[in-house]
Amino acid sequence: MILVDTPADAAGAVAEKIRGKLEASAIPLPEGTTIQKTLSVGIADFPSDG
Repeated sequence: MILVDTPADAAGAVAEKIRGKLEASAIPLPEGTTIQKTLSVGIADFPSDG
């Protein structure tokens, strides 16, 4: 995902919000069970990381 004109701290907050929403979601499987997953996200800030 590319966040234009977004400082690194704000991009981190967006990433954490997405990660938290995924972690809080129960994913139903066809056989009737559910699973929960999480996500690992990295951030690169241009031009300081470019």
